[in-house]
Amino acid sequence: MLIVISGSLFSACQFAYKDAKNKKAFSPYILASRFATYTPFFNLNYFALAAKEHQRLLSIANTVPYFQLLVRDTGIDTYVLIVGESVRVDNMSLYGYTRSTTPQVEAQRKQIKLFNQAISGAPYTALSVPLSLTADSVLSHDIHNYPDNIINMANQAGFQTFWLSSQSAFRQNGTAVTSIAMRAMETVYVRGFDELLLPHLSQALQQNTQQKKLIVLHLNGSHEPACSAYPQSSAVFQPQDDQDACYDNSIHYTDCLLGQVFELLKDRRASVMYFADHGLERDPTKKNVYFHGGREASQQAYHVPMFIWYSPVLGDGVDRTTENNIFSTAYNNYLINAWMGVTKPEQPQTLEKVIAHYKGDSRVVDANHDVFDYVMLRKEFTEDKQGNPTPEGQG
Repeated sequence: MLIVISGSLFSACQFAYKDAKNKKAFSPYILASRFATYTPFFNLNYFALAAKEHQRLLSIANTVPYFQLLVRDTGIDTYVLIVGESVRVDNMSLYGYTRSTTPQVEAQRKQIKLFNQAISGAPYTALSVPLSLTADSVLSHDIHNYPDNIINMANQAGFQTFWLSSQSAFRQNGTAVTSIAMRAMETVYVRGFDELLLPHLSQALQQNTQQKKLIVLHLNGSHEPACSAYPQSSAVFQPQDDQDACYDNSIHYTDCLLGQVFELLKDRRASVMYFADHGLERDPTKKNVYFHGGREASQQAYHVPMFIWYSPVLGDGVDRTTENNIFSTAYNNYLINAWMGVTKPEQPQTLEKVIAHYKGDSRVVDANHDVFDYVMLRKEFTEDKQGNPTPEGQG
């Protein structure tokens, strides 16, 4: 028996080595993973890959570049960046949906710069959020771009930085995001509904009142299953076991949280930027009606809400005009830098200049990392590429 196992392990090692060599994958973690795949201990494959991912995360998180910065006074002391999760524009009354899912944001419409055609660079969190918060790009994706991120920029500019999240630090899709979050001066992860972040936001606001702050709230938002994304006591749409009602309730729940954030900040020289990491597909014929975009996803997987709220204290000296051109959140790194007044010499220095420079770029990547033009994608999952309904909703 021992001879058989030894022979099996030797053969597996040879096969794994050849496989790794052919794929130029000589990382010890990748080699261990491929080795385990061809043995009776194939479950070790997952641990090897997890170790590799952890090593990559630490490498990114521990890299802190030095930037040549231009810092200007925007008149704003507190910046709250809120990253939503799996939010569909089609389900928000702010954008014309028939159900009143966003009354709190709509009540603040005069204080908001709204983006009507914001699109995500990717249809899933692990890539879309780093694209939004780092110098990474759709056309030249490289994790080595991740250290050039909004947290490191704000830190060097003398901001106090916070990362408050209701998403697990090591959720399967969150490791790259976590490598960015780890650079914040204070990080908090809560287990439970998004509202648990509010006390931590209040505490952050009370610290070092003379120092500028960047506070990031990373929400669980409308991540599937949406029926579990909010307390049942917060449901306003029925029946509660209906997936459309659940999804709309999750949007309404996020809207309530945004209303509470506005209330906390209304008497401060503060601003809030909100955008979703990506949208979702919808197919009523499927068991799970709402789902992430995959290969050659439709526009629904990318079209996201985005706006900038300015406290009434700031008066009329800020831009609250509506932006109707396509703007990709893959350029939000530059938008956020300009919003904070912390930019590099080669970057556009103001929000208006960032938008003018990058508007109209509609290139996105799908789950297979293939690049597409968003404008050329089918509008809905249940349409074919010519815009015609597909039989029985098969996308």
